[in-house]
Amino acid sequence: MVEDRIDTFFFYGEPGSDIGNETRSDLLSLLIQDKRSMFFNRQFGCDITKRENIPNAVTLFITTRFDIVNAVSFRNTTLPDEQGSPKDRRVAVSQTSINFISGPNGVDMEIKYIPFSKNQKARPLQLPIGFD
Repeated sequence: MVEDRIDTFFFYGEPGSDIGNETRSDLLSLLIQDKRSMFFNRQFGCDITKRENIPNAVTLFITTRFDIVNAVSFRNTTLPDEQGSPKDRRVAVSQTSINFISGPNGVDMEIKYIPFSKNQKARPLQLPIGFD
């Protein structure tokens, strides 16, 4: 798995690179990016890292889902429109496709997204967001 991340970092956008790994990497970096931390798109980001180890409440789950969907929709508007192209990195995410899973190590978040380039089925992305 580490080799995939290194290849995604070094060969991002090159011909023959895996668009699925690049889309997954883009979505993961969007989720952990702090809002107002970039110098060009100030609203780019989701602030998931600021929600780590916050007490689990209903408002946390609602606002987290809302912020993720807003961040993904803003990301989709800033990417070039390449409809039907296999290089399209936009994704579809719904608030109902974001789940919180309580496990032995805390709470994990699972996001099911559908890439616009290959919209056959939803793909999962998991993040740990807290500890019990």
